[in-house]
Amino acid sequence: MKLLLDTPLSPDVAAWLRGLGHDAVHASEIAAQGMADEDLMRLAAAESRVLVTAGLDFDRLLELWSGKGQKVILLRGADYSPEESKEAVSRGLEAIDREKHAPSIVVVGRGPGSKCAAPE
Repeated sequence: MKLLLDTPLSPDVAAWLRGLGHDAVHASEIAAQGMADEDLMRLAAAESRVLVTAGLDFDRLLELWSGKGQKVILLRGADYSPEESKEAVSRGLEAIDREKHAPSIVVVGRGPGSKCAAPE
């Protein structure tokens, strides 16, 4: 899967995802660090990447995403360790995979039961 990880997540998570066979890039690796949310979403859409972030307000994310067909994994909460990020992103990818053809936002929190997919 093609993924773009936002700067609140560690670049180590992108490296880990590449090790699993994903085409994952971190914003810092492509000079997108500090990019406005709208621009980051446009970049992800232009490259057909799932945006993975922990830095957007959920209401704002819904507003940006609505009707645009973008897939997003949103980690809710703050201060995820790299290991917690990996576990949460894994659960998000599973949910995105179940919704293969539907644009969706997947919200993932801490704990195994804290995700939901919101197809368009």
